[in-house]
Amino acid sequence: MHQESLQRNYQDPALSELVNRMCAEITSAAERGGEDRPYSLDTGGFDERTLYAIAECKCNDGDFASALPIALHLTAASQGRSAYAFMAGSCLHRLGLTEAALALFAVSAQDSADNPAAWFRMGECLNALGRTKEAIDALHMSVELARGHAACALLQDAALRMADSLH
Repeated sequence: MHQESLQRNYQDPALSELVNRMCAEITSAAERGGEDRPYSLDTGGFDERTLYAIAECKCNDGDFASALPIALHLTAASQGRSAYAFMAGSCLHRLGLTEAALALFAVSAQDSADNPAAWFRMGECLNALGRTKEAIDALHMSVELARGHAACALLQDAALRMADSLH
């Protein structure tokens, strides 16, 4: 994913600036191979676990716009960023920012190679962007990663159904 492809203007200028800046920094950090992330946000002294819990509560309440800056901060500032990138991607996806969500789901999948949920969400985003073949490939990867994991049975079924519907 090249950061130039992520530069977009959204209706809310503050959200546009945040998404574009953070996606560029996250992409740059991923390309550097995990070097320290340069971005920091005033976290009010909360640690990563607390910030994640706050963002998770906001997501559970449907307040994705408020959870997004926290999830993006965690993604950019932390070494263990797969779950954080997934949350940021989920916020972006729920806010209708499909291309940016795709980039964050790709970061999550890259950082946790056995994450079927990240591949499933990538498939959804790719399909929404009209990239059907890539969507089918991502969904098939989700199916393969979910295979043999009872906890992922519903996700595997959903990925199979979606992939079949795209053929």
